[in-house]
Amino acid sequence: MSARLERESSRDGYMVITEEGSPFFIPTSVAITLHLHDGDSLTDEQTALCLHASRIHACRQKALTLLAMRDHAPRELALKLCRKGWMREEADEVIARLREEHLVDEERYARSFVESRRRRSPEAPGHLELRLKEKGIGRDVIQAVVSEAFSSEESMTDAINDAIRKAPRAATGHKLMAYLRRKGFPLSSIRRVIGSIDAFM
Repeated sequence: MSARLERESSRDGYMVITEEGSPFFIPTSVAITLHLHDGDSLTDEQTALCLHASRIHACRQKALTLLAMRDHAPRELALKLCRKGWMREEADEVIARLREEHLVDEERYARSFVESRRRRSPEAPGHLELRLKEKGIGRDVIQAVVSEAFSSEESMTDAINDAIRKAPRAATGHKLMAYLRRKGFPLSSIRRVIGSIDAFM
């Protein structure tokens, strides 16, 4: 596949013009790494390297846009990028670099997630651990973050009180008890907060 490099005046980079297929953009940093200059004719190998770099650059830009909205778990971010048309290998390569730059951070995400759930829909530690596991967070990070969030009896009490405040108005008596149990809170902790279970029977 014959191709040549042309300077892109409106952006900091170059366009790779191919005889077959659409032209594509590469940033200046890629051209420097590959020792390419304006007007160069490219070999098939160079063209393939440029195409890969172009896709990685675009994938990174999309990832940064998503991260600007909020933190993402690595698996969650990879799935979103794949839905946008990038291959999983490309998404993984971008995310690996973002992790090195601390722009993707499992522990920071896990802390943010636990705090968000606490505000919106309080749950017991076991439920939070399961949700974080489903998002691809590592076991050690999950244990550390959730243990920190529920480091005392008082923190469990606070979580149950938060859940009660978020409960539907109709959830009183045994319905409230069932609601809290569905949230994963242990019966002993529920009884300590809202009294003996006999009061709701």
